[in-house]
Amino acid sequence: LSNVKFQAAASDSAGEFLCNYVMYTTLHHIASQQLPCRAGFIHASPLREEVPDLTNGKGMRLKKWIEFTEAVVYLLRTSLSPAG
Repeated sequence: LSNVKFQAAASDSAGEFLCNYVMYTTLHHIASQQLPCRAGFIHASPLREEVPDLTNGKGMRLKKWIEFTEAVVYLLRTSLSPAG
């Protein structure tokens, strides 16, 4: 994501616990059920317009959030697709 002009970094915030719980619970379920799929977790910044008091003007604007989502989908499609 950094290569397509989005800031990306690991977070040590209090929310990390919930994000990790969701991710590892999902991975455990996939493994224990032997499901033929992959999983990942991406936490996007809140929308600036939705929670201005919480973001102090630092959240993403809707247009940027849509661009971010499109970039993530593109990266997933290209990196998970079989070569050919």
